[in-house]
Amino acid sequence: MFAQARLRFDLVILDALMPDLTGSKTLVALRQIDPHVKALLVTGFDTSDGPGDWREVGFLGRVQKPFRIDELTAAVAEALALSSGRA
Repeated sequence: MFAQARLRFDLVILDALMPDLTGSKTLVALRQIDPHVKALLVTGFDTSDGPGDWREVGFLGRVQKPFRIDELTAAVAEALALSSGRA
């Protein structure tokens, strides 16, 4: 679906753990289709700094579950601002 409509996506929100692929592996696959894809990570796990850090993969931000809608909204706005150079 992303390959066919990639220009319609401003941001992709990926969970750290999904069926078949992790969020990080999914982002790598999406980057093969569009190297400039913007992504936000949603997770209930500890994603602290270290090897394989979510920022190294290329996520523009992270939202820790459980979250409130205002937290998700703020993270989306920040990721879009970062990707456009406004932050």
